[in-house]
Amino acid sequence: MKLLALRRNVFCISGFVNIGVIANDRGDAILVDAGLDERVARRVKIVLDENQFKLKGIVITHAHADHYGGACYLSENSGARIYSSKAEKGVLENPILEALCLFGGAYPPTELRRKSFNAPKVAVYGTVSPGEAEIEGFPLEVVDLSGHTIGQIGIAVEKVLFCADSLANPSQIKKQGILKNANIEQALQTLKRLKDRNDLVFIPSHGDVCNNIRPLVAENRALINSTLSAVLRLTHEPMRVEDLIARICTDKFVTIKSLAQYYVLHLSVLAYLGCLLDRSQISVVFRDNKQLFQRRSIIETKSVVQ
Repeated sequence: MKLLALRRNVFCISGFVNIGVIANDRGDAILVDAGLDERVARRVKIVLDENQFKLKGIVITHAHADHYGGACYLSENSGARIYSSKAEKGVLENPILEALCLFGGAYPPTELRRKSFNAPKVAVYGTVSPGEAEIEGFPLEVVDLSGHTIGQIGIAVEKVLFCADSLANPSQIKKQGILKNANIEQALQTLKRLKDRNDLVFIPSHGDVCNNIRPLVAENRALINSTLSAVLRLTHEPMRVEDLIARICTDKFVTIKSLAQYYVLHLSVLAYLGCLLDRSQISVVFRDNKQLFQRRSIIETKSVVQ
C-alpha cells in the first residue's frame, strides 16, 4: 500500500478500496473508509505509523463490508472514533442486515454471511449529515452521495472529494453490466451533484484518482438510463424478476456464477423496477400465483401522470 499525496495534508492510500487520509500539522489524522478486513487494516496502520500519523477518527462512507471491515481493528488499536451517516449506522452496528436485505429479509445462507457481506460490527460514535462539519477537529464537507446505498456520503476537503461508490469505473461497468444501486433516482441526483461540483481532485473508492470527473459521470448516467430503457423494452410483455435478470445479463454478456452474484444483481434489478413503478411506467400483475412486471401503454402512462 502506498500513500499518495493529493494536497499538503490530504492523502490517499491506494488499494482495492482507496482510503482517504486527512491530516493536520500536529500529525493527527482521520481516515475515509477502512478497507475490507483486519489484514487490510494492519497494512493501513503500517502506512500511518511510517508517516507518524496519529489516528483520531474514521469516517465510513457507507455500510458495505469492503469499506468498513477494517474499522474495528483500527479503532481498537488507536482509540479512533467512528462516524457515519445516520442511515448507514444501523447496518454498521448490525452487519447481518446487509445480507438479510439481499436475501429478502430471511436469514441468509453461509455464502451471504462471509466477510464480503458480513464484516465485524463497529460502534459508531457519531453521525454526520450533508453540509459543513467538524470531525475530531477537522473542518470538512459531508457530501450527499446516496443511491449506491440509501445513506452513502462523501468527504470533501481542500478541493479533494472522496466520492465513495457513487461512480463505477470503466472496468466495473464492463464487468458488472448493471450498476449496483439501491435507489435509482438518488443515484441520478448524485451524478448531477457530482457533475456540478468544482473540486479539483476526485477519489472514487475503486479506480484511479481523476481531475475531470464529468466523462465518468456521463458514462455512469448513460448506463443507468440505458438499463431503465432495457427494462421497459423487455417488459413489453409480463415478465418475472428472474427472467428479467436472465435477459439483461445475456444482453450485457454477464454470466452469473454464484449465489452472491445473483442476489447482488437481484437487488439492482429490483431498484430499477422500483424506480419505474414509482414513475408509473410499469405495473405489477399476478398470474398463476406469479408476480409479473409489465410496461404500461403510452395511453395508460399519460392518464396516470395527468
